[in-house]
Amino acid sequence: MNHDMQASPHDEDETRNLNAIQEPLHADQVRRDYVMQASLWVAGGTDIGRRHHLNQDSIALWADPSRSQRAVMVVSDGVSSSPHAERASQTAANTVRDLLASRLAQGSFDQQHAHEVFDQVFETANRAVLEDGRDGRAVGSCTLVAAVIDDSRVSIANIGDTRAYWLPDNAPGTQLSIDDSVAQAQMDLGMSREEAETSIHAHAITKWLGPEAVDLEPRTVAVTLQNPGWLIVCSDGLWNYCSEATSMATLVGQLWHQLGAQGRQSADALASELLAWANGQGGRDNISVCLARLEPETRHHPR
Repeated sequence: MNHDMQASPHDEDETRNLNAIQEPLHADQVRRDYVMQASLWVAGGTDIGRRHHLNQDSIALWADPSRSQRAVMVVSDGVSSSPHAERASQTAANTVRDLLASRLAQGSFDQQHAHEVFDQVFETANRAVLEDGRDGRAVGSCTLVAAVIDDSRVSIANIGDTRAYWLPDNAPGTQLSIDDSVAQAQMDLGMSREEAETSIHAHAITKWLGPEAVDLEPRTVAVTLQNPGWLIVCSDGLWNYCSEATSMATLVGQLWHQLGAQGRQSADALASELLAWANGQGGRDNISVCLARLEPETRHHPR
């Protein structure tokens, strides 16, 4: 994340299969690129991109090992202007994933009180990020988006400009998250998305986790889905190239169709294709995406 962190905005290898909470990478291990699958219908990947020497993004996944559609997906983007941002993003992503997965597995995640739960979880993640400095090392900052899937019910929370999209098969796509950024503030005042997201302050964020964070309350949204589609959470390394939900939906649809023609439709294959596509557009930032194939009507998963 090439973000500016402002005073209250911040200017901001392995493949593994998971049937339960994954073990985190060692804190000092350099993350480059990998794809992981939590279930047949939930996967994610992260890639260093083409212009950076370090991957400061992190992803974390959990899926219920039964066939029920219950999962947690998290993407965290380390703020590159802060020290050890890769540690911050990894700590935040794993902490949020573990806490939300525990609640979901125990049946104690209540969508009606999702905002309160996310508040607590993000505050705990922030403390964990700050505690990474107990060994005397400087502490980094990060943004974060988390998705909790409980059958047809989806709850989203974000802080910063990591995003969530809902892309139904036969209806327009929707950006579920709202950025905490100068660009979003400019759009709220009437500036076009294209102008705001290409302005000099396009990547200045106004909220984050880590040192000097003054507002830890995430933006949250809870929805009940009616139709099949893809739920995606991602860093700006992907959405920079297809910010509009309609553009993201078109991209995902095209890649999924191509995978079908090749006889290899799967969630992890789609994650890989999205990473490759973003690199093909220039890969100017770290790229991360997690996705889930949701079919609330049929309850079937892609084979």
